[in-house]
Amino acid sequence: MTLTKLFPGALVALMLAACGGGTKNEAASADTTATVPADATAPEAVPDAKADTTAVTALAYVTTFKVATPEKIVLEQYASISAEGANEAPQKTVEITDAATLTEIATLVNKLPDSGQIMVKWAEVPVLRVKLVYPQGPQYFSFFQQSVKTPATNFYAGKKPAEEKQLYDLLAAKLAH
Repeated sequence: MTLTKLFPGALVALMLAACGGGTKNEAASADTTATVPADATAPEAVPDAKADTTAVTALAYVTTFKVATPEKIVLEQYASISAEGANEAPQKTVEITDAATLTEIATLVNKLPDSGQIMVKWAEVPVLRVKLVYPQGPQYFSFFQQSVKTPATNFYAGKKPAEEKQLYDLLAAKLAH
């Protein structure tokens, strides 16, 4: 036989006491009035959330490497994975707006497979974040120690696509300037 069968009323009373509850009569008799000073001013109005015209677009990881040519690309170099994850400022930032370079980068990205063969748990390695900026909002992908993280969140193994190295070398050269 359980304690709840022996003492059902005690269990309910214990639960009410733990929650700060009581009987209906106790709740009804509680004083719920407050005194407001005569010279008190009304609280300031809270601005309407709809009135805010600045839109903040969340930065999302690419869902595919089949991308359109962006308006610009922003490269961000981080010292380590933890620095990137902690939203620390990047060590270096470079903006690419040259149409020919944007097209070249988009062409290389489009040749990469969306999925790799292995999962990797990196130590503290350098990270290169590549932001593709579009009118509808930015997307990004990252290189971890010269290996691109695919949209499927894994990495290439064995014979890696030649475009991965070509893309990294091109981005690293732009970052070096």
